[in-house]
Amino acid sequence: MLQHDGNDIVLKGSFTDELGFAEGSVKKFVLFKGDTKMIVSKGVDFATADLAAAAKADDPEEALFALFFIQADTVIGSLSTDHLYSITNGAEMNGRGGDDHLFGGAGKQTLKGGNGNDTLDGWRGKDTYKGGSGEDTFFFTDRKLKTDTIKDFSHKDDQIILDDAVFSAIGLGQLNTNSFRIGKKATDDDDHVIYSKKAVDYITIRMATAESIRPNSQF
Repeated sequence: MLQHDGNDIVLKGSFTDELGFAEGSVKKFVLFKGDTKMIVSKGVDFATADLAAAAKADDPEEALFALFFIQADTVIGSLSTDHLYSITNGAEMNGRGGDDHLFGGAGKQTLKGGNGNDTLDGWRGKDTYKGGSGEDTFFFTDRKLKTDTIKDFSHKDDQIILDDAVFSAIGLGQLNTNSFRIGKKATDDDDHVIYSKKAVDYITIRMATAESIRPNSQF
């Protein structure tokens, strides 16, 4: 077991802590806050020697983060607010409860917010979003929006945010009605966002910078 910032981290794999983590590998970890299981990360696979090196790095926070979260294929959050990450192709993240922030990478990920007002950002790749209950935000940084799928978008509660660095022609703020068209294709040069569903009352789309949604990588 390790301790980090007052939290307990339980490691599972093939190693003995008597060796000072000099030999063996880690396959799974569970992060506890007190007696509460906060985050479960499965599918990791790194040598315990790498763990020892990360703990002694100039920036151990970032080094440990890379080991624990980045390569996980299953990341499960707690019933409170979590920040969950994975760049593994095929990974699944489930925030469960709380106002969670789920962040993917260049591969194909499935992001499930669960209960609460969640932010889902798959970054690049063909991602699947399921916000769950609450007022959820789906953040897109990939120009090919057709590669991503939102399974449960609620036009009354949810919103879509487009990264202004990618969709630079639209501009910051609430999407102008002239840039939004309900139909199968654009009819003029101002139609930047096409919504093909026939019946809709309204849909909230606004522009923001990536930094306003994707915080520093820390756990």
